[in-house]
Amino acid sequence: MHGQETLQEQEIENSYLLFRDSLGTIISNKLIQMEGVHMCKKSKIILNSALVLFLLVSLFQIQPRVNTALAQGTNLSVYGRVTDGLGNGLAGVTVFVDPKFKVFLPVISVSSASSKSNSTSISDIQYSFSAITDAEGYYTIPDIPGGSYYLQVDLPGVTFNPEFREITAETTGSQDFDLQMTPPVITPETVVLTELSNQYLDGASYDGETFYFTQMSAELDLVDVGDIIVSDVSSVDPDGYFRKVSGISPQGSGVVFTTVPATLEESIQDGTSFLMETMQPSQVKSITALDGVSLIESDVNAPLTFYFEVEDVVLYDEDGNPATTNDQVKADGSIEFDMEFVFYLDLQGSQVRRFSLTNENALRDTLEIYAEIELLSLEEETILAEMYFSPITFMIGPVPIVFVPKLDLVVGVDGSVKVGISTEVSHVFSMKAGVQYRYSSGWSPISEISSTYTFIPPHLTFEMTLKGYFGARFNLFLYGVAGPFVKITPYLEIKVEPFETPWWTLYGGIDVPVGFKAHDVLEKLLDLEDYEVYAIGLKQVIAQAQVVDPGEMVFVPAGEFQMGCDP
Repeated sequence: MHGQETLQEQEIENSYLLFRDSLGTIISNKLIQMEGVHMCKKSKIILNSALVLFLLVSLFQIQPRVNTALAQGTNLSVYGRVTDGLGNGLAGVTVFVDPKFKVFLPVISVSSASSKSNSTSISDIQYSFSAITDAEGYYTIPDIPGGSYYLQVDLPGVTFNPEFREITAETTGSQDFDLQMTPPVITPETVVLTELSNQYLDGASYDGETFYFTQMSAELDLVDVGDIIVSDVSSVDPDGYFRKVSGISPQGSGVVFTTVPATLEESIQDGTSFLMETMQPSQVKSITALDGVSLIESDVNAPLTFYFEVEDVVLYDEDGNPATTNDQVKADGSIEFDMEFVFYLDLQGSQVRRFSLTNENALRDTLEIYAEIELLSLEEETILAEMYFSPITFMIGPVPIVFVPKLDLVVGVDGSVKVGISTEVSHVFSMKAGVQYRYSSGWSPISEISSTYTFIPPHLTFEMTLKGYFGARFNLFLYGVAGPFVKITPYLEIKVEPFETPWWTLYGGIDVPVGFKAHDVLEKLLDLEDYEVYAIGLKQVIAQAQVVDPGEMVFVPAGEFQMGCDP
């Protein structure tokens, strides 16, 4: 076996040498054609050609066997710890290694004789190994083939020190990563109000802009016009508040503050906020849902899973009269998912240096769209349920940063509803998607996805195109007014053209818009422009008919469109 692997390495090296020598021949021929060219120009061409050859040779050079992923020496093993910047271990984080040297071009082919044996393909030359940190943040990645690698933490949008490490056979010691946590520096214009003051905040007149405190406190005595008042959650404001004082008026034994929106950069000169949370149904503080939508109690074996059932929810009603049902479009089905998010905000010099929200989900769904009416065009999205979670507070120095998670469950249709349809597709996927901001480069999306489908062939009639989807939109609002969002919308789309080949095509896909927005353009809380982009836009053919088969057509006045299967 060792002899075969050595032979394969020699074949790859020979292919590389052939490529190098061929390039050298081309350059030599070019020089022969240059007889009579002015010496200065000729020198420039020689220099440029030599530079190209050098770059290509450097790019594709096969390193000595002891330093590559093809090495036959002792395997590597790395270990270390990932911490949160405060000395605490980060659990459940993936640490991975990637080869330092990757061959992209030229494509090196092995002979057919070699390929019939247990030969290694080019794709197999590239290794990727990983481990997940334990409860204390420790990890070990054993049995890595000898070579040169980059070691990194898989948390997109988050800065670690160092950002990566180089490892080789000579690497020793613990390979640690520490979250970038900038020491907090708070501006003197910031006044934190606690329960000592909030107990006197008049709830009857409170509107988030005018603050009437019926009595004074030592904290309130410190507030001047232009200062920023900030508070954790309270009985009067369950989302906390963060406002700039524009006016102060004594009233009786108390005081009235009039306020305007403020930004975190005005209060926090330096500081870092980091959250990594797995959302749970037990954290839902309030829920508003349409009739027919219910959140099913979690199974004891899956306490982190959200499971919703949808029964006869009206998406469209032609005459607006619920009593007449022959002109409605309805939805049935279920959606099940779990949700973990990572939030990171790093402020330095009163500027956002890095900001990100990443959602990690596994989801499966079933959706049926019933149509009792024919429509040439229909585009409807309905919010099935709105859920607010208990606020989460993170401290940057003495300043409480209040996060209010919100989850909207939506269902929608887009296309023409004019035929009887019946089909079924099972859709299961896992994904990581989000949005990040860097001071040096601006906004960009984060995306990673894997998905699978199974299907039952449809029964269809007239020409049509229809798209149906469930969606889960996750918002993380700062003090309940502004923040990043991720919307996940897996869908099924069917296109029918009875006299074409194929006469029907079934598509499966997922759209994931991500971004940053505020309820009010004036209340951004961060000095960042609104942003929205599709982090994931995936559409693929699941199945299609091969020939026109009128015998398969079923002419009925109304029917159903179904996506997914019950778990």
